[in-house]
Amino acid sequence: IAHRRSGPGRAQPRCGGLPFLASGRDRHVAERAVTWMPVEVTLESIKPHPDPYLDVDLEVEWSGPDGRRVQVPAFWDGGSTWRARFRPEIAGEWQWRTVSTDPSDEGLHDRRGSFEVEDDPRALNPLVRHGAVRVSADGRSFVHADGTPFFWLGDTAWNGVLRSTESEWDAFLSERSRQGFSVVQFFSSTWRAFLVDDHGLASHTVTDHVRAEPEIFHRLDSRVRAINEHGMLAYAIGVLALFEYEPAWAWAEEDLQRFIRYLDARWGAYHIVWSPIGDGDYSGDRSERVRRLCRGAYLPAHRNLVTVHPNGWSLYTDEFRDEPWFDFISYQSCHDDTPERVRWHPFGPVPEEWRKAPARPIVNVEFNYDEHPSFTNRRVFTDREVRRAAYWSLLISPTA
Repeated sequence: IAHRRSGPGRAQPRCGGLPFLASGRDRHVAERAVTWMPVEVTLESIKPHPDPYLDVDLEVEWSGPDGRRVQVPAFWDGGSTWRARFRPEIAGEWQWRTVSTDPSDEGLHDRRGSFEVEDDPRALNPLVRHGAVRVSADGRSFVHADGTPFFWLGDTAWNGVLRSTESEWDAFLSERSRQGFSVVQFFSSTWRAFLVDDHGLASHTVTDHVRAEPEIFHRLDSRVRAINEHGMLAYAIGVLALFEYEPAWAWAEEDLQRFIRYLDARWGAYHIVWSPIGDGDYSGDRSERVRRLCRGAYLPAHRNLVTVHPNGWSLYTDEFRDEPWFDFISYQSCHDDTPERVRWHPFGPVPEEWRKAPARPIVNVEFNYDEHPSFTNRRVFTDREVRRAAYWSLLISPTA
C-alpha cells in the first residue's frame, strides 16, 4: 500500500488479510478494498494519555458514495496506536473523518482520508460473494444481503480463539468448512480458571476499573478474521454470566459496557454475531441490566446481529422482545438426559415461541455434545443424543 506521512500523525499500515489504509490529513487510497471485507485506518496520538482506554473516545465517520454516513468507534491498540475498522457494503469512493474527545491531540482528531472500494464478482467466499448475514424479511430465518439463504450450522469451539496455535486453528477451520459448517461459536475473553492464555496474556485487568489489554487481541484478531476467511460466520460471547462472580454481574455497568463496546469496535467490521454475555439467568432485575448494556453498546451503530446466549433450558424472549437490538432468539437444550430435561426441548416454550410476534429466527446454540457426560448421571452422550437434539431443533420451530 502506497502512503505518505502527513502532519504529526504517522501512518503504519501492515498486512494480514485485510486491505489496510494509511492515515493522515491528505487523501490516502488503498490499492484495493473490496465490498463486504474490512478496511482499517491506523492512527498515532501525538500526546501522552495516562489511561488511553478510559480517557479517550475516538469515532470515525465513514461517508459512502450514495451519501450514507456511518459512525463507528475506533479502539486503542496499545501505546500511542489507535485503529478504526469498517466493512463497506457498496462500491465507490468512501471518505472518513475522525472525531476525538480530546481535540488537542492532532494525531487522533479531525484526520481525514478516502479510499476506493470494488466489487469482487468472482469471490468464492460466500460472505464476500453474497454479503453480510441478516434476518430475512419474514423474520423466520437468515439471509445474506443479496437474499441468498443462510443456514446456521455452528460448532462450539469455545476456547479455540483463545488457546489454539495458528496451525491448529487453520486445521480446525479448514475441516469445519469442508464439512459444511457455517458458524463458529467462541468466547472473546479469558474466564474462570482460565485467567490468561497460553502466552500468559489476559484479555482484561481489574483494578479501580476494568481495562481491556490490547496485547492479547493482536493474536486473537487473526483467529477471528480467519473464521471469515474460511467462509464462516463468527459468533462471539463477550463475557460470561453463569455465576455471580463472573463479569456480567461482578463488573460495574460502566466497565462492562465499555469492554463490550471495545470488542465491537475491534471486531465489528468482521462478519460476526454478538452475544454480549453468555450462559446467564436474565430474569427479573437482571434483564434490565442486560437491556441497558445492549442499548449502550449496540445503538445507534447496530451493524451486526445480536442475541443473548442464555443458561440451559431457559428462554428469555419476553424480557427482550421489544428491544431494537434483539435480532434473533437463542437457547440451549444443554447437556442432560433426565426425562424432564429431555422433554423441555420438544414440549417446553420453544415450540410455542415462534407463533408470537414479532417473528424472529430461533437457534439452538448449544445442545448435547458428542462424548460429553450428562450433568445428572454422568452417562456419556453418543451420536444418538446429538442427532436427536439436532433434529428436534429443526422440527419444533421454523428452521433457521
